[in-house]
Amino acid sequence: MSKKPKSKSVRSPSEAARDPRRLAREAVFQFLYQCEMEKIYFFSDSHFQSFAQHTQVPDSIKSSVKAQAEQVLNRLTYWDSHLEPNLLQWSLERLATVERCILRLAAAELDAKQTPTKVVLNEAIELSKKFGTAESHKLVNGILNRLASDKLV
Repeated sequence: MSKKPKSKSVRSPSEAARDPRRLAREAVFQFLYQCEMEKIYFFSDSHFQSFAQHTQVPDSIKSSVKAQAEQVLNRLTYWDSHLEPNLLQWSLERLATVERCILRLAAAELDAKQTPTKVVLNEAIELSKKFGTAESHKLVNGILNRLASDKLV
């Protein structure tokens, strides 16, 4: 069973010095998780603005977070169709929400080809360690390795 992401501000003193891309990725994940919990399967600007205000997404990364969230949510069916064949006797519905959101985000990042594959995989694993169960990172790693090696995205 997966842990619910901590509902803390995206910004904290210790995170201020963190890589803005990592901070943005975490905010996107949290927004995707919130959408999934509220059964919102499309991008809604008003929903995003509310999220950004509530979680205090820094202005310096807000446009990046919005663009990534939009990219994932507007193409859920596409990402899911690429992830499903790599689940090996699982379905996306069987995965914990945390894992599903991380995989969708990583699939979109792999497809964009703006970040090296190794970085995308490592960042997804770190998100799963932070927000998932003790075993989530192994599942996420295995699925994304297959996805990346199959060049499906």
